[in-house]
Amino acid sequence: MMSSQPRAQDGRRARSLPTRFAHSARPPGVSSITEPLERRVMMAAHTWTGGGTTDNWSDAGNWVGGVAPLSGENDAVVVFNTTDASSVQDVPSLALTQLRFDAGSNVALTLAQNTVLRTETTDDEIVSASGQNSISGPGLLTLGSLGTPDGNTSINVSAGTLEFGVAVSTISVPELTKVGAGTLSVSTGLSDDNLSVTAKAGTILFNTSQRVKSLDVQSGAHVTLAPSATPGTRSLFMRAISFSYQGSIDLTNGGMIFDYDFGPVGIHYGLRSALQVARANGTWKGGGLTSSFAAANPTTTALGIAEKATATGNTNIEPILGQAADGSSILIRFTLLGDANLDGVVGPADLNLFAAHFGETDQVWVNGDFDYDRTVGPADFNLFAAQFGKTLSATPLVGGGNVESAVSAVAELKTTAAPLDGQRAVARTPERRSFTPAPAGLVRPSIVVAPAARRGAFS
Repeated sequence: MMSSQPRAQDGRRARSLPTRFAHSARPPGVSSITEPLERRVMMAAHTWTGGGTTDNWSDAGNWVGGVAPLSGENDAVVVFNTTDASSVQDVPSLALTQLRFDAGSNVALTLAQNTVLRTETTDDEIVSASGQNSISGPGLLTLGSLGTPDGNTSINVSAGTLEFGVAVSTISVPELTKVGAGTLSVSTGLSDDNLSVTAKAGTILFNTSQRVKSLDVQSGAHVTLAPSATPGTRSLFMRAISFSYQGSIDLTNGGMIFDYDFGPVGIHYGLRSALQVARANGTWKGGGLTSSFAAANPTTTALGIAEKATATGNTNIEPILGQAADGSSILIRFTLLGDANLDGVVGPADLNLFAAHFGETDQVWVNGDFDYDRTVGPADFNLFAAQFGKTLSATPLVGGGNVESAVSAVAELKTTAAPLDGQRAVARTPERRSFTPAPAGLVRPSIVVAPAARRGAFS
């Protein structure tokens, strides 16, 4: 049985502090190492072994020493040290320093209505060493940082899976960092769109649409949006993004909404260049911003990209990709090759857009550049024609695929269609020239796209 005493840190706190916070101001005489250690010495530790007659939190037999943590208790460390499946009920409202699931645990915590489980520490607030653990229910999980208002919340899933099936909120600066090689599975909305999420290692699996302020995926880490029964009904909303090509953001059969304040063309071309790297000459094995669904169907599907106002003709706030977005948003979604306006159908509307720009350079997906090389040419036509008349669905693609009818329709439309000057002007704005498409086979280290300073440049 694991000891109920807190673990020695061996200097770990100093190493766990993010670099950007290493030089934050502190009151005179307070050490960044000794202060947390002093707090840890005074903390009460409670260890669950599951030896009681029920799985109730209040059952004293489940706890070492026969004492269960009580409602209102502060600064406690709660450790689950059992390999038996435990479905823990009647969890009280607590302010913990750390919540820890030890190796091999299989614990499901259920937070009842009005139950608030709050964790505050300068170390990893929740640790799941291995096993399948979860926190769910109608209650609230509140994450925050004690003594470091410029710090963030760290969730360490070393192996196995930790699932959040409960409403999650943050205090202080809303930043959440996932560390450890395991999977953090999120089945509810994390917070509002002021939350910044960083994946440093392992996987974050979003089982539902999420709205965050920013998303940072570092080398070796992965963020996956779980697929939905109906393609295009689940998405990630953000205002800034940073990722490594040695990591991945897998949109599966969903999408992404990037809400910008200014510089849309620069951001658009930065994201489009990232998609070109991920597509990797039609294989979708390039890493970064990608889709495993497109990788499984590379000759028929891709991630389309367009400004919402251009694709839909609507600048109002309205639901799209499963959540609200205004006209100043860039949409990326899993769809058919040839679906210029991102509606999941390759039909006459896409023909109109494609034919009006056939043979032109400096173009984008919505104007027929389906292979991200900035030219609407024969290669794009072949991709478009093979899917003409098809509809994206949860089942295999239905209808269409008649190349002859596509050739005839394009030839007829080309003689009558008026150029879409407004769309060409947007695509040709000089700001675009700061971006260059990635040559075939080139893997760039990372991309940062953020509206704060006309981001979109590779770093």
